[in-house]
Amino acid sequence: MSVQKFTAQTTREALAKAKLAFGERTLILSSRQIEGGIEVTAAEEELVPATRGVRIEKAALPLQGNSARVQPSASVAQDTEAMAMSTLSFQQYVRERLLRKQHEDAGGLPAPAPSSAAPAEPQAQPASPDRSGAGKSTLDANHAPSLHAEISDLKALMEDRFHAVAWLGEAQRRPQLTALMLKLSGAGFSSDLIRTLLLNFPADLTNQQAIRRVAAILIDNLPTDADKPTLLEAGGILALVGASGVGKTTATAALAAKCVEQHGAASVGIVTLDMVRPGAHEQLRHITRELGVVAHAAPDEAALHDLLQLWSGKHMVLIDTPGIMPNGPGHDALRLLNVPGLEQLLVVNAAADSEVQHAFFQKMLPNPQVTGVVLTRRDEARKLGPIINNLLRHRIPLRGSTMGQATAHNWQGADAFGLVAQTLKAPGELAFMPEKDDLPMLFNQVGPVWAMQGQG
Repeated sequence: MSVQKFTAQTTREALAKAKLAFGERTLILSSRQIEGGIEVTAAEEELVPATRGVRIEKAALPLQGNSARVQPSASVAQDTEAMAMSTLSFQQYVRERLLRKQHEDAGGLPAPAPSSAAPAEPQAQPASPDRSGAGKSTLDANHAPSLHAEISDLKALMEDRFHAVAWLGEAQRRPQLTALMLKLSGAGFSSDLIRTLLLNFPADLTNQQAIRRVAAILIDNLPTDADKPTLLEAGGILALVGASGVGKTTATAALAAKCVEQHGAASVGIVTLDMVRPGAHEQLRHITRELGVVAHAAPDEAALHDLLQLWSGKHMVLIDTPGIMPNGPGHDALRLLNVPGLEQLLVVNAAADSEVQHAFFQKMLPNPQVTGVVLTRRDEARKLGPIINNLLRHRIPLRGSTMGQATAHNWQGADAFGLVAQTLKAPGELAFMPEKDDLPMLFNQVGPVWAMQGQG
């Protein structure tokens, strides 16, 4: 469907622009008030599947002289029957479906009979002599709010879909936006985030200015701990939680090494709760031995509480935890983390798939003990768009990241500028690099616009 948006100061002017573009077959999809005027979304009527069937059927009618001419009343009836998904009949169809569902939920009451394109008047009910007020409704009063809510949600979904189709058509006519869409898609950003970044994008920018604008929006909106003390400054009891193999032990040792570098070996305490993975305690002890810190093991709640009480004067206590499955039950050892003042840091592999990251965030949030994310294996990731996408979607701050092995210089604080800059660099040769012809497929299921500062 070729959908376009037209803006003007008045509705009459916007409709005139639409009619100038599509002619007599202009089909108005929606209109809304915007800053400075009216925005109308329109399409050409012959491209709509519902009306396309009508025109084909009328063209196929036999025309054998005046004797075979179709009477006006018959033509109207045929058009009405063919336009099974016109605006009025679609609204009636949705209403009947919702009514039928409400009747079924009410205990098997008979569903209303399906109506034609022109809905008939409701028949009188013998059992209810009063036809005024609430008696006119076929639904119980308790079901009315949910019915209105479902209709409102459906209307909002359809309007947003029309706006998305119109935006994609407009963006494809601008080479600069097409290049940005391809670059951001190749970096791993989702279609709805790309639409948010490029919505109402200025047309007078150079390619370099366009990239800087996108980077500025991402940096301003990426949640970090820039407005509060960093992990090394604040200290406290920190438990690193994540799936198996994401690098929790390495991140624990890297953070401990940085803390030792700034505050001394006596300021750090390290304990592991991982009694499942063979050699987990020995691995952590081996890594931290050169730091002058001894890693302890806490097999139960009593041992953990004793260690925390013994280390109450230390600047930072780090707790390494066993791996959990994003789609499975939580590990029993995580129940030991119910300690006052303890903070949980979600450890996420930067090279992991976006859906894996999203599933992990959904499992762990909301949790009042979770205060941020530690990003691991950042140097191994070819695309950092997925993690930026999930940080923005779930609004959880980035607290730090690791690159390489567990040494002090491999721990990096929450640097939004560095993360975005690494993301927008040319990724080199990828297994799949989107092309212009792939854009309709990539943006086929574009979602709603996100609320972001500096966008639009």
